[in-house]
Amino acid sequence: MRPWVSAIRNENGVVLPLALFFLVIMTTFLLAFLSMSGSEPAAAANHARSGSALYAAEAGIAHARDALVGANINALLAGGGQLFNAQAFGTGNYTVTVANNFGAALPPGETADPGGANNDTDGILVLTSTGTFQGATRQVQVLISNTTQSQFQNAVFADVGINMSSTSGTDSYNSKLAAYNAATAGSNGSIGTNGNITLSGSVTIKGDASAGGTVTAGAGMVSGTTHSAAALRTLPDIICPVGFTSSVPSGAGISYNAATGALSVSGGHNVTLPYPAGGAYHFSSISLSGGSTLTMSGGGQHVDIYVDQTLSVSGGGIVNLTALPTALTVWACGANTNAWTVSGGSGAYFGLYAPNHQVTVSGAGDIYGAIVADVDVESGGSHVHYDQALALQTTPGGKYAAVPGTWRER
Repeated sequence: MRPWVSAIRNENGVVLPLALFFLVIMTTFLLAFLSMSGSEPAAAANHARSGSALYAAEAGIAHARDALVGANINALLAGGGQLFNAQAFGTGNYTVTVANNFGAALPPGETADPGGANNDTDGILVLTSTGTFQGATRQVQVLISNTTQSQFQNAVFADVGINMSSTSGTDSYNSKLAAYNAATAGSNGSIGTNGNITLSGSVTIKGDASAGGTVTAGAGMVSGTTHSAAALRTLPDIICPVGFTSSVPSGAGISYNAATGALSVSGGHNVTLPYPAGGAYHFSSISLSGGSTLTMSGGGQHVDIYVDQTLSVSGGGIVNLTALPTALTVWACGANTNAWTVSGGSGAYFGLYAPNHQVTVSGAGDIYGAIVADVDVESGGSHVHYDQALALQTTPGGKYAAVPGTWRER
């Protein structure tokens, strides 16, 4: 039988008792364990701080999507694009910048905006959010898109029908690229309805004509294609804001009752409305007569005008000093069905959404923007110059959404 081993010789030839050898081995394991037990809490703490920084960065993206609703995007881009700087989030913070999908800010595989770095024409932006928490930093980047489809997809759309006569017509341009120019106007001034389209006289539609019913038009009136039995569209009602506008500037010919919300301007006078608190005015009715005008001087910011019952603009007009249809929208709110009358002119830049009202565009004045109505009636040479930029404009309460597949950590 082999004798029991009581000693072992190390690599240097030194004989060590077996018990001492095992003591050395166990001590080595113990020291290693103690080292690991000290580093693991530190690693866990670093992981927790990094995760909190990521949560802060993601919170910045969510906040930015809300903050961009109704914002002057081009002014923001031109000013450097910083939306939030060290915005507090718990005991951390986030910094968010917005850029156009152009040049260096463009993620791989995405198409650049033709408008350039400071001119958003496609409704797609790049958000970069940097979250910080107790010294840890994480950054995420995502493309966002204005996916709330605007109701202004045509120069004119009507629920029940469209009737155009005389020398009326449509064409198109994009206010985010250039001002309207008749010599270079485009052919995207399409019209559509869930009912029938009737064109007579010398009407010229530079675009398509689509009807849920039938299209009646003479030869050459429609530059694009005509579609009968087209798919129907739903035109949702707009909820009226609570309470009417508290006051408007006073002056000759101006009458306003804050209790009833009725505004009237007569005798060829003008009422100029400054940018309102909250970005919106709310009236029960607006009446402009005798060549009177309503001028909107919103300072370049978007303004919404809500009207419950009647809009009557005859001989004058609504004047938008920005000359940008995207800066002013007139919304018919509620379920009232009174007929509306609108006259165009050199300052008539707006989108008009009135799906429960017959809208008659009177006179030979032009409207730069778009019209949605229950029935659209145009005669006397009136024209709608469709601003394609309105197709990317959110409806009230709409906001940007992340473009699938573009969320990444940097």
